[in-house]
Amino acid sequence: MKISLRRSVSAAAAGIGCLVLWAGAASAETLSIHGSAGFANEVMTPYRDKIESLTGHKLNLTVDTAGGGLLALLKGEADLAMVSAPLASVIAPLRKARPDLPFGLLQEFRITESRVAFPVNPDNPVQSVSLAKLKQILSGQIDNWRLLGGPDLPIHIVALGDGRGTKHTTEAFLLDGRSITASAIKVRNSEEVAQIVKQDRGALGICRTSVVALHHLPELQTKVQIAQSYNLVSLNTPTNAMRAVIAATRSLVFEEEP
Repeated sequence: MKISLRRSVSAAAAGIGCLVLWAGAASAETLSIHGSAGFANEVMTPYRDKIESLTGHKLNLTVDTAGGGLLALLKGEADLAMVSAPLASVIAPLRKARPDLPFGLLQEFRITESRVAFPVNPDNPVQSVSLAKLKQILSGQIDNWRLLGGPDLPIHIVALGDGRGTKHTTEAFLLDGRSITASAIKVRNSEEVAQIVKQDRGALGICRTSVVALHHLPELQTKVQIAQSYNLVSLNTPTNAMRAVIAATRSLVFEEEP
C-alpha cells in the first residue's frame, strides 16, 4: 500500500531520536490508539500485524475523529491518538469546549501525509480552478458552476463532518483555520463523499485522494496541492513501547529497514 506525497521525516526532529525498541527488547504491552478514521484506514490497520510483530506490542485501535482521539488521550483513555490534520487546528475547538484539559502536554510525531482531493462529478466540465476561486467556493462567494465556466448548477460541497481530517486540513490551509461557510452536505466517511459526487452533477467533494482513485472520479485541479498529515500524538513524553510503535510505523510506511 502506497501513500501519496510521502516525504522522508527526520526522526530526531520528530522527537524520537534513534531509540527503537523491537520485539524482545521490552516487556510486551497492549497500547490503546484512538482517533482519525482516515489514519486508521490508510496506515494503522494495513500495517497493524507488522507493527505488532516488529515491536512485540499489541495494538488496540479505536476509530473516531481526530478530535475524539485527542480527547481520549487527554482523559487517559488512550495511549496514543491518531490525528490527520494540523494539530493546532484540531486542538482549537477542543480547547474552547474543555479549557481544563492539559493541551500543552501533547507531543506530535509525524508519520506520513496524503494529498487532499476535490472530486467532481464525471459530467462536470470544470476540472481546474485557482486557489483564490476555491477559497471563494468554500466561503460561499462562488455558489454556481456557471461562474466557473460550467453548467448552471449550484455548487454542493460534500465533506466529512466537523472534527474530520480532510475538512480540518482544507480549512487550515485555505481559510486560515476558519470553518467552511458555504452550505455543505456533511457525511460520515469518505466513501459517502464519493457516492454523492457520483450522483450529483453539482457536487464538489473533499476527501482523501485514495478514495478518488478507487472510484475513478475526476478532480478539481489546483496549482498547489494540499497535504493531509498523519501524526501520532502522545500525552507527555512517550513510553518506550509508544516510541517503538511510532518508529516501526514510520519505517513500514517508508519501506525502510529499522
